[in-house]
Amino acid sequence: MAQLRPLLEAMRSIGPEAEDIARDGATITIAANFYERCLILPPLLRILRDEAPLLRVSVIPANFAPQRLLLERDCDLALTPMPVGREKLRSERLFDEHYACFVDPHSAIAREGLDLDHFASAQHLGIVYAEGWSPFWQADLARQGVAFDPVVRVPSFGGVERLIAGSELVLTAPARLGRIFGPSLTAISAPFDSRMQIRMVWSPLSDSSGRHRWLRAAIRRACAAMETGD
Repeated sequence: MAQLRPLLEAMRSIGPEAEDIARDGATITIAANFYERCLILPPLLRILRDEAPLLRVSVIPANFAPQRLLLERDCDLALTPMPVGREKLRSERLFDEHYACFVDPHSAIAREGLDLDHFASAQHLGIVYAEGWSPFWQADLARQGVAFDPVVRVPSFGGVERLIAGSELVLTAPARLGRIFGPSLTAISAPFDSRMQIRMVWSPLSDSSGRHRWLRAAIRRACAAMETGD
């Protein structure tokens, strides 16, 4: 059975060709976190409504082990900044992202900005990520000897606008989240240059599936629409 399983999974993954996608009522499971759900899924769902109205999408948290979800077949595709590592998975860069600092529009920081010294002494709102993961920019700052010790820690980005309102708190987050936080929060340039790549990751077992090939193409189109605002 261990030897046959890859063949059985490959046979199971064979789906309709692209021209039949409008009549496809299968369910696709996508692993994605807050950032990808807020930015990539809205234009993707618009494409699905227009071109594959019967296709069902189930979204689960990717957390920071999307490779495990794919290898254990808990999802069909992952949207994530996490590198694939040594796993036998397919990976494609969708776009690059940098970081910004989000503050109350009436705060002194919104007026004056932040240099690295002021960033180090600022009052930070930190996100406690699952599985002990830390954003890439924190490692970059640590190498420069800049400590990051938030005065407030929360488990997600949900509702951070209300927590920052009327305060001098600083939230450092991917810059494109300004589309979600604005106009409640003002984005100012982060005093460092740290970047991440948003990737689409999938199992090679789905390479032969017309449904999956169409979905990956739709995600590329969704990312292009996200950038143009379409």
